[in-house]
Order: sequence, then C-alpha cells, then structure tokens
Amino acid sequence: SARAVEVLGLLAKNREGRHDLSRIPDIVAVLCTVAGSGNARAIDQALVVLNWICSESNELAMEAIKLGAFQLCEALVNDDNCKIAKNAVELARTLEKA
Repeated sequence: SARAVEVLGLLAKNREGRHDLSRIPDIVAVLCTVAGSGNARAIDQALVVLNWICSESNELAMEAIKLGAFQLCEALVNDDNCKIAKNAVELARTLEKA
C-alpha cells in the first residue's frame, strides 16, 4: 500500500533507518514490486526508498539490478508524473554506480 511505503520512506530519511531497512529480508524485492505495479504515490516512494538503500549498499543495488530495477527505471523515466520520472533517473544513476 502507498501508506506503508510512505512509512518506509520516513524511515529511510536517516542513516540508522536505512541501515535497519537494509536488514529486512526481501525489502528490495518488495520495493521493486511496488515500484512496478503500485499507484503513483507508492511508485514514487518505492523509488525513493530504493535509491536511498541502494546508495548505502552495493549488495542491495546489485540485488535491485538483478530484479529488474534498472529496466523499470528506464520505463519510468518518461512517466507523465514528473516526480516519478525524476526519482527513476536518480535510482538509475545510483544503480549505474554499483
């Protein structure tokens, strides 16, 4: 749900929260699923959280790439929602560095 992903977004705003999120089993898979099939609000937040946790961990970034996050970003770059497009670009840049 969009609300649940928003809560994850709030947690991801600080380093301790990102660290805790990165220890949740399958967090990357869940966020990738939401980013690929949620409503606009959920997609936006999922991209933000993915970007934050992937920027902290190459391991999580590689997992996201394996789960198709980079291809998802490529598809979302041209989204009509400017926030989604911007966050997709930022996540793609983060994943490129991994």
